[in-house]
Amino acid sequence: MAQKVIPPRRIRLVNLASGEKIHAELRAVCRIALGVYTNQPCPPGRYELELDTDFRIIGSTVRMLHDSPYQVVDIEKVLRKQEVLDRLLLEEFHLWHLSHELEPADVVAKPSELSEEQKQLIKQELDKLFILRQLHDIRMFIWKKGNYHPLGEFFLDSSCEPDMNRMIERALASGKPIREQLLAQEMDRVFDVHVLPNQNKSCGIAMIDITEMIAAERKRQRQEWDLYKQVLSIVTKNKLVLLQDVELYELIRQSDRQATVYIEEAADLARMRQAIRDTLESFPLSPARLLHYIVAVNEAASNTIAHGEAGRVDIYLGRKEEVCRIVVFDQGGGISLADLPQVTLIPGYSTRASLGLGFHVMLTYADRVLLNSSPLGTKIVLELNTGQTETPKTKRSFCQKGDRTWTTT
Repeated sequence: MAQKVIPPRRIRLVNLASGEKIHAELRAVCRIALGVYTNQPCPPGRYELELDTDFRIIGSTVRMLHDSPYQVVDIEKVLRKQEVLDRLLLEEFHLWHLSHELEPADVVAKPSELSEEQKQLIKQELDKLFILRQLHDIRMFIWKKGNYHPLGEFFLDSSCEPDMNRMIERALASGKPIREQLLAQEMDRVFDVHVLPNQNKSCGIAMIDITEMIAAERKRQRQEWDLYKQVLSIVTKNKLVLLQDVELYELIRQSDRQATVYIEEAADLARMRQAIRDTLESFPLSPARLLHYIVAVNEAASNTIAHGEAGRVDIYLGRKEEVCRIVVFDQGGGISLADLPQVTLIPGYSTRASLGLGFHVMLTYADRVLLNSSPLGTKIVLELNTGQTETPKTKRSFCQKGDRTWTTT
């Protein structure tokens, strides 16, 4: 059940009793034993096998026919970086030995000595290379001693080198592959970059061009966003509008900022409510209408404490449009697109990252609610028509005592 080692790897056997060193070749590997070839005398006993890697194997030779150059070494334990592994936990060693089959240096050094099995393996590798060469969005390099050697006609975008050097340093230090997405600024392309450390302090690099895939995904996300935007606008009769960042800031630029209140604790909500009253006191708004609007803003602001990491409230006036716009920012995790319908339309629905049940109050008592949300946080704009003096029809009335507000029916 052993696997052949192709091509054979040079090893050294050290007799643990006498310290004698024997040069040999590793010819076969299985989970309980190794097949070794040597022309030197190899007395029975316990040996340590030294490989050109992290692994050291302790084992005992099994007596073979007299004068046979082949030895079977029964594995007792595998040592790696001062750790001892049981013989049944040799998967890591097997993966190492399989990944080093057909080392290019060994194949090129002795091409005339290749067996039919080795030639077949080489043909398979060449067939794989032929397929890879047809894929023009894959670029491959070998990094060695600070230099990048392209495997083909491609060149390395110099804007990628600092990040590539960092990835190579991490890969060599950890001995594990590193994967990141990098922007090649000179080419205006995005690559999925894989850095694979080799045994001889070099690295293999594969760069897969994913620019078109990212563009397609962004287009799909934009279409999904537009669909949600249309549906929410229709269901709420244009009272709830989803905005992209550019649309939001363009809207804000049409207004004049009157005040800013930072919300870090519940006591800051009272200062915010007073700032809203001071801003709107000169407008012909009924006390009930002003109170309703303050309650709607209070719901959004209080949730920045509950669901975000504090927030900020900016008060704007658009005098030409006769509208007050209050922008509530939070730095929470945002609302996912999939959660938007439930969060905004179902009273009482809440997620850890959402503004919770306050949306129902906002949509009921603000003239319009505009929403922008991403993993970086949520921005809500609550609008009030300052030229409208009638109180919206509702079955609810609000009572206020101090800084607390509640509803009665």
